[in-house]
Amino acid sequence: MDSPDLRRNPARERRHDQQRQCHRIHLRRGRNTPDRCDAHRVHLKGWYDNESLTGNPVTAIGGAETGNKEYWAKWEANTYTVTLNTNGGTINSGNVTGYTYGVGATLPTADDMTYTGYTFKGWYDNEGLTGFPVTAISDTETGNKEYWAKWEANVYTVTLNTNGGTINSGNVTEYTYGVGATLPTDVTRTGYTFKGWYDNENLTGSPVTAISNTETGNKEYWAKWEANTYTVTFDPNGGSVNPVAATTDSSGKLSSLPTPTHGGNYRFDGWYTAQTGGIKVTLNQVYTANTTLYAYWIYTGGSSSSKGRDDPSGNALSLIVRTRITRPHQPQQNQIL
Repeated sequence: MDSPDLRRNPARERRHDQQRQCHRIHLRRGRNTPDRCDAHRVHLKGWYDNESLTGNPVTAIGGAETGNKEYWAKWEANTYTVTLNTNGGTINSGNVTGYTYGVGATLPTADDMTYTGYTFKGWYDNEGLTGFPVTAISDTETGNKEYWAKWEANVYTVTLNTNGGTINSGNVTEYTYGVGATLPTDVTRTGYTFKGWYDNENLTGSPVTAISNTETGNKEYWAKWEANTYTVTFDPNGGSVNPVAATTDSSGKLSSLPTPTHGGNYRFDGWYTAQTGGIKVTLNQVYTANTTLYAYWIYTGGSSSSKGRDDPSGNALSLIVRTRITRPHQPQQNQIL
């Protein structure tokens, strides 16, 4: 009776003993039999009766079989699991859930990952995100792997167009996602009142006071100003005037100046910034505060009575001369209110 032959010899049996003892299997180059124990890398898939390893594996030789036997071991590289903790992000492509010994795997890159308001900074092999980032699992590595994604909050620019104003404090040039920013309120412009920051150059919609912690992207805002209006009160200085006050327009000027009236021989010579002295104003005058203007009267004839202000322009002297010419026997002194 022919004895079966599994090509087992003492050396091979020792190798199998080593395999069973440490569960490590290594494929010797060019052979189907293990020469080192390395079960972390490959595992036995069965014995086959042909070198091509086709058909079904053989697990036993039946009691009725005859003849010498030869079998070939089939080995398969181990596969391991990969766990990727995205820490809030999303893997859009290139996800890895496992890898095979001898092949390895490439982990998803920044182009494969998204997380609103954040930039991907790499995969780390510890939850504390310390050490160096891991980009790939090499073909010689073994064991299950777990990695954690590291993210960095984005920083965006902020451009503030003051439209002629000045930011005295609290200027903002950038903001960080998750934190946001408060826009400055200490903004001034001579003759104007600050009305807020707007997200468009046309200053439409509602003013913006802050950038929330959920916003993203670079921001640009424009300051809106409203010209101050001031009340100008007219003091007729002994005469009558209507209206008695007026409001400046958006340019800080008056659209018109009223002409007052005065009983007797008085001629109106303009509005001045002071009751005595002062500057004569015109429609080009720009007002930056509430102001009182005073009427200036020149006496043109009649009895002499001092009733008012001096003439800073010298007009009173010329009138005195005219009065003397027309009434040489009755010298008169001009009266200026």
